[in-house]
Amino acid sequence: MTSAKTFSGLMLVFPLALSLPLGTVLGAEIQTPDPVKNVAPEVEAVPPALPGNEANPVLVELREAIRLNPNHADAHFALGVELYTTGHIAEGIAELREAIRLEPDHADGRYHLAMALMKQRDELTRAEMNRAASSREPVLAETYLDLGKALIALGKFTAAVMELREALRLQPTFVEAHASLGVALFNMGDLENAIEEYRTVLKLQPEAGQAHLNLATALMGQHDWPGARTELQEALRLQPNLVQAQYSLGVVLYTMGDIAGAIDAYRQALRLQSDFAEAHYNLGLMLKLTNQEADAVQEFHHAALAGLPKAQYFLGAAYVSGVGVDKNLAAAIRWWFRAAEQGVTQAREGLAQLRRTAVLQAKQSPDEARAILMAFQDCRREIWFEFPDLQGKASEESAGIALLRQGQWQEAIPVLIREAYGLSEPAQTQLQALYEEGIEGQWPAYDPRILSYFKTTAAEGLLRPRIMLARIYTKGWGVSQDLNKAMSLLKGNQDDEAQRLLKEIAAVQQESQQATRNTQPASPTVP
Repeated sequence: MTSAKTFSGLMLVFPLALSLPLGTVLGAEIQTPDPVKNVAPEVEAVPPALPGNEANPVLVELREAIRLNPNHADAHFALGVELYTTGHIAEGIAELREAIRLEPDHADGRYHLAMALMKQRDELTRAEMNRAASSREPVLAETYLDLGKALIALGKFTAAVMELREALRLQPTFVEAHASLGVALFNMGDLENAIEEYRTVLKLQPEAGQAHLNLATALMGQHDWPGARTELQEALRLQPNLVQAQYSLGVVLYTMGDIAGAIDAYRQALRLQSDFAEAHYNLGLMLKLTNQEADAVQEFHHAALAGLPKAQYFLGAAYVSGVGVDKNLAAAIRWWFRAAEQGVTQAREGLAQLRRTAVLQAKQSPDEARAILMAFQDCRREIWFEFPDLQGKASEESAGIALLRQGQWQEAIPVLIREAYGLSEPAQTQLQALYEEGIEGQWPAYDPRILSYFKTTAAEGLLRPRIMLARIYTKGWGVSQDLNKAMSLLKGNQDDEAQRLLKEIAAVQQESQQATRNTQPASPTVP
């Protein structure tokens, strides 16, 4: 019977992220966000994509229209009609309801919603009749549950709530429907009602460890740390191997000031799941807070290898400072490049500071500048290992240029940008040519990725990129011509190329002024 189903059949995943204020590393302060900011429970069993959707150009275009304008009622309406008429009734109903929410007087939307609901009712009735022929188990509530879970997987939480409430109207003690309703409400930000649903689950099934974890996560969202701790401890009493409960307990204990307890909780989580990257990272933060630097570096290393960008940043910072590990600038640069590619601002700032020191402060700090240049050089050499079949390697050869020579231009451009960020002058020169001319018949000029490189390094104060960016604004290559911006980029630059460009800008301005004067009407002559 459906009512005999256990809550353990609905497993939820709660990815949590914790960042702690560890002061300033190379001038970049790490802020402390809400520890449960990114909590989002998900139903474990996610249904596959709708069959045939990928090949349906109508669905593709309508979804793109909605992506461009989520408030386009007619697009939601058309998508809803297309979905329910092709057999995807629940998804169609959700889109039609969204169209009506955006435009309550949408008569066609209400008509087709009624048609879709009738079609859904007919299918539910047929399902129940077919099931009743061989069993007395009620299936109507279970069908609404399946619809609700499918809508949760699609991110249609409001529609899911409606279907799940219908399941509970038919069967008020349906444990799995209460649990799924809690998930949908949680994802809508309705923590109060989500908590109520989780408590209902526990009244019906007190020994469900996962339900205690779900309730704890919702309580964390309300910053009820003592309540969350109690629920997590009960979840672990019931299910000692519930790794997410151990991890969440670490978050809660740290927030309550119990760092030693948090360290123990994270270690327990890692005993259960040794490749839990977030647990390694948070354990590293706890160890760093308690001055266990070498152990912290080990944990950051585990998380960095798993691809966690914030761990890659902290590992790079350790290699720069030599705290907890031998100083190694090449290793630091390597990890910071990986973190920067994933959007870690502090890693980008750290790399920018290293570039400025190497290029702009060479006279003031010659030894430090030389060490940084050698570290960047080592990183550029490592790029060759990514292309073992690449021919023509020379002592200071650019891997990107070698790729271009072999006609592999799609791989060449990203490699050239990486090498240029690593202070390769040949790569930088090649990027200038590629931006101006492109690759005939293969790649157009004015590649925005190359422009982004010049903008980034020009903002760091590097002279050659500032000159190139000034030339781009002078010529209007891929941007609106802006002579004032070009002149500001060249201000104070005594380089011969910069001075020639300033003269060119002055000539262009003079021609423009002369053209303006020539188009003005002559002043009337007084007789």
